[in-house]
Order: sequence, then structure tokens, then C-alpha cells
Amino acid sequence: MLDATLRRTASLHVRSRALACAACLCAATAPAAAQQLWIVDAAGASGAQFAAIQPAIDAAQDGDTVLVRTGQYAGFALIGKGVAIVARDPVRIDGAIQLGSIPAQSTALLAGFDVHGPDASTAPLPAALRIDESAGSIWLQDLVVTGGAGAATTLAGGDALAVLLCDDVHAVRCEFSGGKGSSLGGGASLLGGGDGVRVSDAHVELAECVMTGGAGGDQADVDKDSALGGFGLLLSIGSVDAVASVFAGGAGGTTAVPPVFGGPGGTGCAVLGDGALARLSGCTLQGGAPGAEGAPQGEPFATGIGASIALLTPGFQPSETELANFAAVGEAANAATTTSAELTPVLVFALFSPSEHASFEPSLNALLLDPSAALLFPLGSGGGKPAASFAWTVPELPAGFGAATVWVQLGALWLQAPGQADLGSARAFVITQGS
Repeated sequence: MLDATLRRTASLHVRSRALACAACLCAATAPAAAQQLWIVDAAGASGAQFAAIQPAIDAAQDGDTVLVRTGQYAGFALIGKGVAIVARDPVRIDGAIQLGSIPAQSTALLAGFDVHGPDASTAPLPAALRIDESAGSIWLQDLVVTGGAGAATTLAGGDALAVLLCDDVHAVRCEFSGGKGSSLGGGASLLGGGDGVRVSDAHVELAECVMTGGAGGDQADVDKDSALGGFGLLLSIGSVDAVASVFAGGAGGTTAVPPVFGGPGGTGCAVLGDGALARLSGCTLQGGAPGAEGAPQGEPFATGIGASIALLTPGFQPSETELANFAAVGEAANAATTTSAELTPVLVFALFSPSEHASFEPSLNALLLDPSAALLFPLGSGGGKPAASFAWTVPELPAGFGAATVWVQLGALWLQAPGQADLGSARAFVITQGS
């Protein structure tokens, strides 16, 4: 009976699906207040209001969108308001980014950037991306973030991401790599690699992310412990929930001090503070390689007194969602969902919501609850393969809106698990009136 019902639902005509999807998007993109679109173009091309990112952020109000065209830009800060900052094409940031004091009920989004933290000659190096003291929701999406390299004898590598005093931080399909420790010699004692992610007194959720510690510095006259690889994740206070992510310690550096000529590899996931908790589902943990033969291999994980790591084994591997960060009105938007499970989905669906808080939890074997909080749209059957894709034409926004953000989750239903859904991670999708 279930099989027949699902297959009847999945047999919608392509035209009907496209119209229904457009209607869902229009309904989902109606926030309480109009959102303005600000366009940044380093070359000053037509349609852009700014040539740098920071002036656009300064002009934006809470709920606005800043769209950044391809180019190379300096670091920036978003303080005290929720703004979506989205890369239109490949965009490189040289310098630190800070998100801070995002107020409760506001959402900040940073998506699509290649961030290179600052190299400096004075300690300590700032994190390439720092998020602090925020009660609002912060989303990081499709970022590649690399900490700065140590550049003086007293400097370790910079962290890629540092999160402090935040209630609600999400990262989806991001790569965070700590910077390499200093390699200038001179008897320094802080030459280790930076951490991929460092969390203190915060709650962070990670989905399909890769966190790698930086390599230890290569030194001529210090002992092996100064050339330590960085942590993939260092959680001192707070909690981290991760799905389908990789935690890898950094490689040890090399030294010239006998009897061991290399530093130890870094720890993949270290949870050290009293009461700190990391819940990891379907994740991979790897210790860093030693800097030389005889040096210790890094540990996959480590816990301090009162801290804990819960390793969860999923029944299904999570769906991987491929979706652009934004599309302009009238453009074709494409999305795909895949799973490594050797099963064929009976029905693939999308959930569209105007709020990230209305999405389903991306837990494995999650119960498919009442979908009234989001707009559920059947995309079709799996077609005999554990993967499916779909496309739609981005509809018009309500009058007066320059941009709007919807939240999308793709998933699948299975005959082998009636009443359950294999869900991908929720992610933001920004619709703009121009590009």
C-alpha cells in the first residue's frame, strides 16, 4: 500500500512539478520586511554600487543581501546585524573576517568565499574567520578557509575558524585548514600549526565539513614538541554536533634536535573542557602524520577530564546536497541529492522554508514529522539509482524585494524504512533580482 501511494505521488508530470516548485518558492520567499540587494564588483562593472565589501556591509540593514562578484578583496567585519554575504563567482578574501554581535532573531549568512587569513610577524595571529558574542543564527556555506602561516620565531600558525560565545552557528560543506607554524628558527616555543576549528563557550553544528590542523613549523634549533601539528577541532567549552564530516590533525614539523628530528602529529578531534560534548555521526577522525621517523603519530581524538565524545553510527549515510548558493530571478536553478547507501529511493523530495528553524533535523533515520512547518515538494522517484536531480526556473520575488533567502533540504523515502526519511543538511538559497 505504501509503495503504491508513494509511486502515485512521484508520478507527477514534469510541468506540474515545475509549477508547484515555483509556487512553493514564491510562498517561501515572503519575509516580514523587504530585503535590499547590494552588489559589489572589484572592477566597478555595471550594476554594482560598491568596489569593496566593507562599504556594502556598512550600507546594508538587517535582512539585506550583499552579492559579491568575482575578484580579490580585503577582509571585512559584520557587526550587530544579520546580512547575507554571498559570492557570485570565485571570490578570494585576503585578510581576516569577523562576524560579531549578531542579535537574537537575526540571521547572518556567509557563502562561497575562499578565505586566506593574514600572515603576520607579531603574535598572536588572528583566526582567518572569527565569530563571537552572537545570540543570532550564523550560517557558513561552501567556504574554503585557511589560517595564516606563522611568520616569526614566536608565532604559531593561525586558526581557520574560531567561534566564541555564540548560541547558534552552522557550517555546511566547508573546508577549514589551520595555518603552518613558523619555520624561521631561533628557539621559539610556540611554533605549532593552527587549528582547523576552535570552539569556546559556543554551540556549533557541522555538516559535510572537513577540518584539518595546520602543519607544525620546520625548525633548526628547537625540540620536537615545538613542531606540533594543529588540531582538526579543538573544543574547550560548549558543544559540537557534526554529520558526515572529517576531523584531521595536522602533520608535525621537522627539527634538528636529536634524538627525534620531527614534531608529533596533531589530534583530529580534541574535546578538553569540563562538560564539553562533541556528538559525531558518520564522521571520520584522523591523527596527523609525524614530522619525522620516530616522532609520534597524532591521535584521532582526545578528551579531557569531564569532557566527552559520542560517536554515532548511522543506519543510512546522509544525503549529500548539491545546490548553488544563489540564483537570480528567471535563471535556471539546479540541485542534486546523492547517498552512499546501496538502496533505491522510492521518492525524492525537497523542503522549502522561509526560516532555518522550520527545517527538519539532518539526523539519520530521522522521523518524517508533520511537514506543515515547511513546504514539501515531491521531485520524483530515484530512477533506479540512489541519486536524483531536478531543476526549476527561479520565480519572481514579491514587489519591492531585491533579494530573499529560502532554506532547502533534499531527502528521500525508502521502502526499507517506512515512515523514515534520509535527509540532507539544510542550506540557504538566496534569490536576487539581479546578479
